[in-house]
Amino acid sequence: MIIMEIISIEKEYRGLKRGTNTFYHYTSTEALINIIKNGTLRFTNCMFLNDEEEYNYIFNVFDSIVSENIEDDIHSFIESMKGRITRENQEILLPGGKLFLPLNEAFATYYVLCGSIEGDSIPLWNYYVKNGMHYGYALQMDTLEISKELTGIDGKFLFGKIIYDLDEQKSIIKNYIAYLNVKYSVNSEYFDDKAIDEYQCDFFDFIQAIRLFFKDKSFKHEDEFRIALLVRNSDTNVDKGYFARNGVITPYINIRFADRVPINKITVSKSVDENIGTLGLKDLLEYKSYNLDKVVIEKSNVKMRF
Repeated sequence: MIIMEIISIEKEYRGLKRGTNTFYHYTSTEALINIIKNGTLRFTNCMFLNDEEEYNYIFNVFDSIVSENIEDDIHSFIESMKGRITRENQEILLPGGKLFLPLNEAFATYYVLCGSIEGDSIPLWNYYVKNGMHYGYALQMDTLEISKELTGIDGKFLFGKIIYDLDEQKSIIKNYIAYLNVKYSVNSEYFDDKAIDEYQCDFFDFIQAIRLFFKDKSFKHEDEFRIALLVRNSDTNVDKGYFARNGVITPYINIRFADRVPINKITVSKSVDENIGTLGLKDLLEYKSYNLDKVVIEKSNVKMRF
């Protein structure tokens, strides 16, 4: 049986003993019906996120590291590596003075589900519930419950809070390079061609993953939380589809749950009629065999004008 690797960004890269597992996914009424009725969650291809600059934000972090003008192997590595990621066929100078060539092709894709650690936030109601009338819902879910459904997918399951602090972002990258330098004995005779190849794969896997959890500090008010799925392109078990967003054909994958999507709580936006809206929601949940004693339904407490 295929076992997906589960990685907490907070534990793995931030050194926290306890990571955040619970998050809120803001969604429209129409999307909520599909989630509950079909038992699926949609993960969007990471290249097609709402903020087109977000995927490339990591270059700002590289620039900041290089601008520190510290003469050491790590800073030289970052400077040469930055050119490789932006241009094809660029060699990279590794710590220790050795070279490796770029990876030839991406054999996997990251798909992302976005949420927040805040379950009743004015900016998030405004930002994520965009159907003209501000009708929407915030679903509280647990990452580990979601991960239990992914045993048949060949890849990685990464989750955690978005990191907005530039100094911490730089520190995470530099610490990981320092870790690799020790792991592969970079300045020794053992750093041979095989070790270089392994170093290369390890580092680029890290960069491709961590860039999805770095954002500019101007987005800090979102308190964003993410799940990122690394899916091998050869995996035939994924349910891939496409939808239109602003005229762009956007790839996604559906994660289908054998029983039902694990929802612990649903917060209803202020604009939804409390009585009839809650009645319809409960009817849908009962129809799909949810235990209403275990799913909390509550009204948003924020004061907003619509």
